[in-house]
Amino acid sequence: MINENKTYQVVVDDILHQIKDGVLSEGMRLPGERSLALKYSISRASVREALSIMKNLGLVEIRQGEGAFITAFSINPLFDTISPLLFKNKNIIDDVLEFRRILEVNACGLAVRADDNSELVAIVDKMAKFKTEDKQEAYDLDLAFHQQIVYLTQNVILIQAMNCIAYLVQHSITANRKIILDQPDGRVLLKEHQAILKAIVDKDATQAMSLMEKHLDINKKKERIS
Repeated sequence: MINENKTYQVVVDDILHQIKDGVLSEGMRLPGERSLALKYSISRASVREALSIMKNLGLVEIRQGEGAFITAFSINPLFDTISPLLFKNKNIIDDVLEFRRILEVNACGLAVRADDNSELVAIVDKMAKFKTEDKQEAYDLDLAFHQQIVYLTQNVILIQAMNCIAYLVQHSITANRKIILDQPDGRVLLKEHQAILKAIVDKDATQAMSLMEKHLDINKKKERIS
């Protein structure tokens, strides 16, 4: 008999314990809804609610027609859900930019150690092909450029941090590009990206960090066009 006093929480708690104890690991498939409902003596609706919550928490991946699978831990799904709410804070754009300076300037210092920076080179090469930088593809490449620098550090914590704030970084880049593209030199963004790339390729950590600091110093750019 289904115990209505139990809810989806009993499933979430038990799955978490099994992951922690090593009973469940990445890639393993969970039993179907019916089996889970019988196992935990709850309704299938509660099971679906549990699976939905675990998906949002980044614990499971729901594959259509296949079921639910344990995934590598990531808080990105949860952060993606709450990120839009952060824009209620009127200082969020400035706060994100400040965090980006802390993260990305130092990431440049580590990125110079990478043996293979071909992906970063490819991104900048694609940037150079645009006649105008005011295109969605250019915005996407801008985000990819900054993410790739962090990936080059091979620091799991930095990479997770960058992935977690991807939504916020995307909006930060959009706001910053509008300011930079208002400058007389319409290709200034490309030149800055190329200069940062060259410093990383040349393994010049000091120069790469300095250039990224200037690149993210939007206030000075505002002064130049005011």
